[in-house]
Amino acid sequence: MKRILSLMLVVAAVLLVSALPASATLVANGGFETGDWTGWTLAGNFADFTGVLSASDVVHSGSYGALFGPMLDPAYITQEIDTTSGQSYTVDFWLRSIGSGSGVAFTALWNNVDQIAMGSPTSSDWIHYSYTAVATGDISEISFSFRNDPTFWCFDDVTVNSASVVPVPGAIWLFGSGLAALVGIGRRRRRK
Repeated sequence: MKRILSLMLVVAAVLLVSALPASATLVANGGFETGDWTGWTLAGNFADFTGVLSASDVVHSGSYGALFGPMLDPAYITQEIDTTSGQSYTVDFWLRSIGSGSGVAFTALWNNVDQIAMGSPTSSDWIHYSYTAVATGDISEISFSFRNDPTFWCFDDVTVNSASVVPVPGAIWLFGSGLAALVGIGRRRRRK
Protein backbone atom coordinates (compact mmCIF):
# COMPACT_ATOMS: atom_id res chain seq x y z
CA MET A 1 0.00 0.00 0.00
CA LYS A 2 2.88 2.38 0.84
CA ARG A 3 4.41 1.75 -2.58
CA ILE A 4 1.16 2.62 -4.39
CA LEU A 5 0.70 5.70 -2.24
CA SER A 6 4.28 6.85 -2.96
CA LEU A 7 3.76 6.34 -6.68
CA MET A 8 0.52 8.34 -6.58
CA LEU A 9 2.25 11.20 -4.75
CA VAL A 10 4.95 11.34 -7.44
CA VAL A 11 2.30 11.37 -10.19
CA ALA A 12 0.38 14.13 -8.36
CA ALA A 13 3.55 16.25 -8.06
CA VAL A 14 4.30 15.85 -11.79
CA LEU A 15 0.73 16.82 -12.72
CA LEU A 16 0.77 19.87 -10.46
CA VAL A 17 4.08 21.12 -11.85
CA SER A 18 2.89 20.61 -15.44
CA ALA A 19 -0.25 22.63 -14.67
CA LEU A 20 1.75 25.72 -13.64
CA PRO A 21 1.81 28.56 -16.17
CA ALA A 22 4.86 28.92 -18.37
CA SER A 23 6.93 32.00 -17.65
CA ALA A 24 8.29 32.64 -21.13
CA THR A 25 8.32 36.31 -21.92
CA LEU A 26 6.62 37.69 -25.01
CA VAL A 27 9.50 40.12 -25.67
CA ALA A 28 12.25 39.23 -28.12
CA ASN A 29 15.77 40.09 -26.94
CA GLY A 30 14.54 41.83 -23.77
CA GLY A 31 17.96 41.41 -22.18
CA PHE A 32 19.81 42.55 -25.35
CA GLU A 33 21.73 39.27 -25.20
CA THR A 34 22.16 39.22 -28.99
CA GLY A 35 24.61 42.09 -28.45
CA ASP A 36 22.53 44.37 -30.66
CA TRP A 37 19.00 45.77 -31.15
CA THR A 38 17.53 42.56 -32.66
CA GLY A 39 13.74 42.51 -32.09
CA TRP A 40 13.50 46.25 -31.39
CA THR A 41 12.50 49.10 -33.71
CA LEU A 42 14.61 52.21 -33.19
CA ALA A 43 13.57 55.83 -33.63
CA GLY A 44 14.80 59.25 -32.60
CA ASN A 45 18.32 60.21 -31.63
CA PHE A 46 20.58 57.16 -31.79
CA ALA A 47 23.60 59.20 -32.86
CA ASP A 48 24.51 60.33 -29.35
CA PHE A 49 26.00 57.91 -26.82
CA THR A 50 23.51 55.07 -27.30
CA GLY A 51 24.15 51.37 -27.84
CA VAL A 52 24.13 47.79 -26.60
CA LEU A 53 27.22 47.15 -24.48
CA SER A 54 28.80 44.47 -22.30
CA ALA A 55 30.24 46.94 -19.76
CA SER A 56 29.49 45.92 -16.18
CA ASP A 57 27.92 49.33 -15.37
CA VAL A 58 25.39 48.84 -18.20
CA VAL A 59 24.44 45.18 -17.58
CA HIS A 60 21.87 44.20 -14.94
CA SER A 61 22.08 40.48 -15.73
CA GLY A 62 23.52 38.38 -18.52
CA SER A 63 26.25 39.69 -20.81
CA TYR A 64 24.69 42.78 -22.42
CA GLY A 65 22.53 45.79 -21.57
CA ALA A 66 21.39 48.96 -23.33
CA LEU A 67 22.93 52.38 -22.73
CA PHE A 68 21.05 55.57 -23.60
CA GLY A 69 22.57 59.04 -23.48
CA PRO A 70 20.85 60.99 -26.26
CA MET A 71 21.13 64.74 -25.98
CA LEU A 72 18.42 67.26 -26.93
CA ASP A 73 16.17 64.74 -28.73
CA PRO A 74 15.10 61.42 -27.15
CA ALA A 75 15.79 57.91 -28.43
CA TYR A 76 12.93 55.39 -28.63
CA ILE A 77 12.85 51.60 -28.75
CA THR A 78 9.62 49.80 -29.61
CA GLN A 79 8.45 46.22 -29.97
CA GLU A 80 5.12 44.76 -31.07
CA ILE A 81 4.01 41.68 -29.15
CA ASP A 82 1.22 39.17 -29.73
CA THR A 83 -1.56 39.66 -27.19
CA THR A 84 -5.17 38.66 -26.59
CA SER A 85 -7.71 41.47 -26.49
CA GLY A 86 -9.01 42.02 -22.94
CA GLN A 87 -6.11 40.11 -21.37
CA SER A 88 -3.89 41.80 -18.76
CA TYR A 89 -0.12 41.78 -19.22
CA THR A 90 2.68 42.69 -16.82
CA VAL A 91 5.69 44.56 -18.18
CA ASP A 92 8.88 44.39 -16.08
CA PHE A 93 12.26 46.01 -16.66
CA TRP A 94 15.35 47.26 -14.82
CA LEU A 95 16.55 50.86 -15.11
CA ARG A 96 19.56 52.73 -13.76
CA SER A 97 20.46 56.41 -13.99
CA ILE A 98 24.14 57.30 -14.13
CA GLY A 99 24.29 60.90 -13.01
CA SER A 100 21.59 63.55 -13.10
CA GLY A 101 20.81 66.62 -15.12
CA SER A 102 18.07 68.97 -16.21
CA GLY A 103 17.46 67.25 -19.57
CA VAL A 104 16.79 63.81 -18.12
CA ALA A 105 13.57 61.97 -19.00
CA PHE A 106 12.33 58.38 -19.28
CA THR A 107 8.91 57.08 -20.33
CA ALA A 108 7.52 53.53 -20.60
CA LEU A 109 4.49 53.27 -22.89
CA TRP A 110 1.86 50.63 -23.71
CA ASN A 111 0.12 51.29 -27.05
CA ASN A 112 1.39 54.90 -26.96
CA VAL A 113 -0.07 55.57 -23.50
CA ASP A 114 2.35 56.59 -20.74
CA GLN A 115 2.60 53.98 -17.99
CA ILE A 116 5.71 55.18 -16.16
CA ALA A 117 7.20 58.63 -16.74
CA MET A 118 9.96 60.38 -14.87
CA GLY A 119 12.20 63.37 -15.24
CA SER A 120 15.33 64.60 -13.49
CA PRO A 121 16.09 61.53 -11.34
CA THR A 122 19.24 61.43 -9.28
CA SER A 123 21.96 58.90 -9.92
CA SER A 124 20.75 55.46 -8.84
CA ASP A 125 21.61 51.81 -8.70
CA TRP A 126 19.42 49.37 -10.63
CA ILE A 127 15.70 49.77 -9.87
CA HIS A 128 13.02 47.26 -10.88
CA TYR A 129 9.92 48.76 -12.50
CA SER A 130 6.68 47.02 -13.37
CA TYR A 131 3.24 47.90 -14.67
CA THR A 132 0.16 45.99 -15.78
CA ALA A 133 -1.84 46.93 -18.87
CA VAL A 134 -4.79 45.46 -20.76
CA ALA A 135 -4.48 44.51 -24.43
CA THR A 136 -7.01 46.10 -26.76
CA GLY A 137 -6.18 43.91 -29.74
CA ASP A 138 -4.18 40.96 -31.03
CA ILE A 139 -1.00 43.04 -31.17
CA SER A 140 0.18 45.49 -28.52
CA GLU A 141 3.15 47.82 -28.59
CA ILE A 142 5.62 48.45 -25.79
CA SER A 143 7.85 51.51 -26.13
CA PHE A 144 10.52 53.20 -24.08
CA SER A 145 11.76 56.77 -24.48
CA PHE A 146 15.14 57.98 -23.16
CA ARG A 147 16.79 61.37 -22.92
CA ASN A 148 19.69 62.10 -20.63
CA ASP A 149 21.66 65.34 -20.97
CA PRO A 150 24.55 64.97 -20.08
CA THR A 151 24.60 61.51 -18.47
CA PHE A 152 23.19 58.04 -19.19
CA TRP A 153 20.34 55.58 -18.65
CA CYS A 154 21.16 51.86 -18.37
CA PHE A 155 18.28 49.56 -19.35
CA ASP A 156 18.00 45.75 -19.20
CA ASP A 157 15.86 42.64 -18.65
CA VAL A 158 12.56 43.66 -20.26
CA THR A 159 9.83 41.02 -19.93
CA VAL A 160 6.13 40.90 -20.77
CA ASN A 161 3.99 38.11 -19.33
CA SER A 162 0.30 37.38 -19.08
CA ALA A 163 -0.94 38.69 -15.74
CA SER A 164 -3.89 36.31 -15.47
CA VAL A 165 -3.97 33.42 -13.06
CA VAL A 166 -4.07 30.08 -14.84
CA PRO A 167 -6.70 27.87 -13.19
CA VAL A 168 -5.70 24.40 -12.11
CA PRO A 169 -7.50 21.91 -14.36
CA GLY A 170 -10.42 19.99 -12.88
CA ALA A 171 -8.61 16.69 -13.43
CA ILE A 172 -5.94 17.75 -10.93
CA TRP A 173 -8.58 18.48 -8.29
CA LEU A 174 -10.27 15.18 -9.01
CA PHE A 175 -6.96 13.35 -8.75
CA GLY A 176 -6.18 15.11 -5.44
CA SER A 177 -9.58 14.14 -4.03
CA GLY A 178 -9.02 10.52 -4.99
CA LEU A 179 -5.57 10.60 -3.43
CA ALA A 180 -6.99 12.00 -0.17
CA ALA A 181 -9.62 9.22 -0.15
CA LEU A 182 -6.93 6.54 -0.58
CA VAL A 183 -4.91 8.02 2.28
CA GLY A 184 -8.03 7.91 4.47
CA ILE A 185 -8.73 4.29 3.53
CA GLY A 186 -5.10 3.34 4.25
CA ARG A 187 -5.26 4.91 7.72
CA ARG A 188 -8.54 3.21 8.45
CA ARG A 189 -7.07 -0.20 7.55
CA ARG A 190 -4.05 0.35 9.82
CA ARG A 191 -6.29 1.06 12.82
CA LYS A 192 -8.05 -2.29 12.49
